Amino acid sequence: SGHVQLLPPRNVTLLSKDFAMILTWAPGEGYPPDVTYTVRYESQDRLDKWMKIPHCKNIPRSFCNLTCALSTFYVKVRARVKAVWGRSQSPWVKSQFKDYYSDGECLP
Repeated sequence: SGHVQLLPPRNVTLLSKDFAMILTWAPGEGYPPDVTYTVRYESQDRLDKWMKIPHCKNIPRSFCNLTCALSTFYVKVRARVKAVWGRSQSPWVKSQFKDYYSDGECLP
């Protein structure tokens, strides 16, 4: 009881730029300053299998670099983000699908 449902994040956009894949968003209306965000992604060849991104769990910033989390180098992917504050969370908001092509510059 007393858990506020946060409004969804806004302007959720998946950008593909310079071989990087970055999800950006804006805070929803009335967010507390210490809200955090969690991001997951899925690829079009494995729909409804949302993959976790360890470095984008409970983050304070409003972007997530997915590049090194993606396993397949040539596939359409999309991401989703939700806001979390204490025990309250927002609904997930999905991005559009984006073609992903990487030259594999990710270091372990």
